[in-house]
Amino acid sequence: MDLKVENGDLVLTSSNSNLYDLAVDSDLESNDVSLIRKAITTPITYISEWDVNLNVIDDTFGNPLYRKLSEPLTINWIAQARSEVIKSLVGLDIAGRIESIELGIVDLDKIKVLVTYNSQNLEVEI
Repeated sequence: MDLKVENGDLVLTSSNSNLYDLAVDSDLESNDVSLIRKAITTPITYISEWDVNLNVIDDTFGNPLYRKLSEPLTINWIAQARSEVIKSLVGLDIAGRIESIELGIVDLDKIKVLVTYNSQNLEVEI
């Protein structure tokens, strides 16, 4: 499939050429995993700061954990960080299928989030 502009609108066209092909992903599982990854790795309100001209902005989308990253690392901080990751996933339609969330410290400036979703493990570093 290719994209073209027709009467000012973007439309899909069939084409025998592979030059500007558009891949359509029908695998819902990978889309869900991508959504989980985006929710964890996007700072909260980032989208509203990115483009204030959008008519519909969900300023609650994203991970509030980014606000705490400069705070000292303590046992209490890890518990709060897990809570913040959970908040970032609660609004997703697929949140009910998330089985578990674990956090680990990779380095002084890196956190690992392991999400088990539909018996798959998704690892994200922040």
